[in-house]
Amino acid sequence: MTTEAARAASSRLLERICAIIKEPSDRDILFAFFASVFLQVYLTRAFAHNAALGAAELVGFAAIASMLQRMSFDKILRSSDCIAIGLGGLAIAVYPWGRVGALVLTVLGLWFIWRSDRRVASVAQLCLGLAWLDLWGPLFFRLIEPWFLPMETALGYLPLSLIGSFSLDGNAIFSDTGHAVIVYPGCSAFANTIRTTFIWLAMVKVQGTELRSWHFRVLALSLVIVFLLNTSRLGLMAYSYNGYLFWHESYGASIMSWTMLATVIGLFYCGLRREGSS
Repeated sequence: MTTEAARAASSRLLERICAIIKEPSDRDILFAFFASVFLQVYLTRAFAHNAALGAAELVGFAAIASMLQRMSFDKILRSSDCIAIGLGGLAIAVYPWGRVGALVLTVLGLWFIWRSDRRVASVAQLCLGLAWLDLWGPLFFRLIEPWFLPMETALGYLPLSLIGSFSLDGNAIFSDTGHAVIVYPGCSAFANTIRTTFIWLAMVKVQGTELRSWHFRVLALSLVIVFLLNTSRLGLMAYSYNGYLFWHESYGASIMSWTMLATVIGLFYCGLRREGSS
């Protein structure tokens, strides 16, 4: 009996796949494209660098899947849209490395961003958000790095100046014990702030509400908290060599990352619930 049920389920699944291949809906076309982007770009990169997928990227693709689910079998794509999607998928299939995926997502995001259908426009916004995480955000940070890093370092130095003999020079904090910390781009809060903003956007889209002033207040509060948590970590690393070892080389970095993520998601969840019930 179990074998017959399994065969019947397999047969229905095969029929469904064949029907999709013969006459795919617009949702099926978009799903195939984003599945290929996820597998060829993000998952391949994670395996190549032996690293886990980022929480922001996972939340983003979950939000895209939610948008696609709401499309049902509606006809929303034009023939030119299918051509653009096909060319983008071909570009990623030919060269899935580097930043080709981010460029494709940028082009498609700009292509669909002005559509009147909120579901399509939301997918376009998420595409641009993923591209900003992967390409445009880091490029923008290179432009502002000369003044952003010293400013961030100065904020980390401020509490230390009240409790001990520390000095500040650009993006470096020095202690009278001989210990010093130089803040490099990888230690900046900038990457965390753009990831926080993208998670916020994805959660708003999953909820399916229009952007309200309350959403932006919650986002602003979350960005301030993320920034303060990161600057406090800089201060702890600069306070002593043991502090540096823990907060940079040991469990401290993971503790701070998970604290930021839990705080952001908690704030967004409470904020969106309040918006949904108002």
